[in-house]
Amino acid sequence: MKLFKNKYVNTVLISVLTSIGVLIIYIYLDGSLLVNWTASIDSSLIGAFLGALMTGGIAIIIMNRNFDYDKKVRRKEKLDNFIKSASIIDIYATNIAESLKVTFDFPVIESDAHHVTYLSALKYNYRFIDELNDDYIFENVFEDYHRIKVATNYAVSSIENTINKIDDERYNGLEEYISQIEEHTQKIVKKKNECEEESSELSKSL
Repeated sequence: MKLFKNKYVNTVLISVLTSIGVLIIYIYLDGSLLVNWTASIDSSLIGAFLGALMTGGIAIIIMNRNFDYDKKVRRKEKLDNFIKSASIIDIYATNIAESLKVTFDFPVIESDAHHVTYLSALKYNYRFIDELNDDYIFENVFEDYHRIKVATNYAVSSIENTINKIDDERYNGLEEYISQIEEHTQKIVKKKNECEEESSELSKSL
């Protein structure tokens, strides 16, 4: 029998019902007919029965409310962890995209000082994204998070190879990497906005 989602509430409820059943059996075995069962019960037994029933009922209500409260707290914690992580992704992925745009606008020449500078900026911004606890990233946007990392790694590798005078066709795809990073970042930001609304509503109910 499962009346509530909380297993502890079910345990208390089953205990109360079992106690009632035992009490009924006791009354029956005491030699009284069910029709006249009240005649065989003294006032103390009735009081004990009603007390147990009320105590069990109150316990069920309290435990169920505590369960709902704890569930909301855990959900809000998950939302807030994701919101913080998504904010970091938004900031640093946007920085990466902007750095790549500047790099893409300047073709590789003999002096690659600007490429080295922006390469350092890319690695710096990527580090914040890569070091995030990915347990905080929700499953429905985890692929977007992964795509941002992959696109950035490809871009960084292609720029490094180009600076080292190694042909790398991926360098010609920098514009596509920029597009991918921006697209997947927008999806994560959209999810973040939805979570902020849900977290705000939960805060009102806690």
